[in-house]
Amino acid sequence: MTSGGNNFNDFPENRLTTVDEISCKFPTSEIVMVGDFNQLLDTDLTQRTGLAQMVDQPTRGSDILDRIFESSHMYTGVKVVTSTVTSDHLAITAFTGSQPKEIDKKRTVLQYRPRTPDQYAAFWHTSLTSTGTTLLTLLILKLLLIYFMLLHCRC
Repeated sequence: MTSGGNNFNDFPENRLTTVDEISCKFPTSEIVMVGDFNQLLDTDLTQRTGLAQMVDQPTRGSDILDRIFESSHMYTGVKVVTSTVTSDHLAITAFTGSQPKEIDKKRTVLQYRPRTPDQYAAFWHTSLTSTGTTLLTLLILKLLLIYFMLLHCRC
């Protein structure tokens, strides 16, 4: 939600009226208003609606632009984190219970192929020309022997 301006008078009246109506018709309901409130003062919205502002950490630069207002203390806290989408604002998560653990996610670029195909080819070439040829020849001879034994076997 965007405030539509920089002061309380520019804030859409229908949003305030809706909060008032919900509070009157459903007094035990929990109301949460979340959004980018630009330079709207917390005290103006709090005095008019009775909602309490929860965010106490900057969400863009040194300013608290993104906020969560709630009617009752249904959340035990909020946490400002790096957004998972491209944005110049940080993201806010509200939680109940104990504060979520800090998970340090860092992007790491690993080299998939540390050796070039030419290096692999050179390795196999040297392996086969030295001891590999002898081992390969022995393997072929054993396979041929098994083939002829099975061919002439009267089982």
